[in-house]
Amino acid sequence: MILVLNVGSTSIKFGLYDRNEREVNRGVLSWNGSVATGVKHVLREIGNPDIIEAVGHRVVHGGNEYSAPVVIDADVIKNITTCNALAPLHNPYNIEGINAARLWLSAIPHIAVFDTAFFSVLPKRAQMYAIPFDYFEDGIRRYGFHGISHEYLIQETARLLQKKENDINLITCHLGGGASITAIKKGKPIDTSMGFTPMEGLMMMSRCGDIDPGLLVYLQKKGVDIEHFISHESGFAGMLKTQDFLEVIEKVKKNHPKARLAFDLFLYKLAKYIGAYSAILETVDALVISGGIGTGDPFTLASLEKSYPWIKKFHILTIETNEEKAIARKAIPFL
Repeated sequence: MILVLNVGSTSIKFGLYDRNEREVNRGVLSWNGSVATGVKHVLREIGNPDIIEAVGHRVVHGGNEYSAPVVIDADVIKNITTCNALAPLHNPYNIEGINAARLWLSAIPHIAVFDTAFFSVLPKRAQMYAIPFDYFEDGIRRYGFHGISHEYLIQETARLLQKKENDINLITCHLGGGASITAIKKGKPIDTSMGFTPMEGLMMMSRCGDIDPGLLVYLQKKGVDIEHFISHESGFAGMLKTQDFLEVIEKVKKNHPKARLAFDLFLYKLAKYIGAYSAILETVDALVISGGIGTGDPFTLASLEKSYPWIKKFHILTIETNEEKAIARKAIPFL
């Protein structure tokens, strides 16, 4: 059996899968006090730890170092730690989960599966920022995130369309608390909205997405804590003081003016990316919508189609992502 741990800042998503990818157990547990406590609760939920043959860990940022899953050792942990500043909402918690699980399940392999690995094949024109080449050579580039989810969506879409992965062009949208969109050509990513960090791109629940860097310089001079501002005080959290998307939708349905404007901004930025990616792909086999926001209340997709009717030209699929199953799939070859 493969245990999968997807550790976040307030909860742990977990899954237990056999060697044939059959789901045996899956859930979400909130952790209070420490990640280690949360991992202990997961193991209690599993019951018998002796059935666990390996543990697959989601790691958000692998930097330049990792373009594929890897067995975790002290050096791997050290390398992941160097990326903490690039994904402060994710990597530190991922590492805490790894350390706790390795302590209690020390006799079996632990495999790191990286969100950034899927995007290691991006064309250089998509990876690079228009800054001196020295920075690119030092690893400052677009890494992309939610890669585990986007790759899973390709696999599921190919299955639904009854086509080979390398025969399809897609626009995949992972719309959750964090949101990203990816252009897929012949089964491989050619561009994605998140960049050097998970802050870039679409408007999100607490992150601003694309923003004029000059504005950040201006705000920093006024004493604003920029890292906290773009991570916790932007997006819907900054505009409406909530991180509950269902609450946002309820306010929109009641024509709350600020909620309506914030929601319109979210849809506008999403539509811009869809339009841009359809242009560089030329042909699109499907527009795939996923994530808690994407596959939740149908009001969101209906509103997108109403505001931007041209989106209806796409073959639209709503697919519930399953990052835990995707991680298990990556871990099985290590058994």
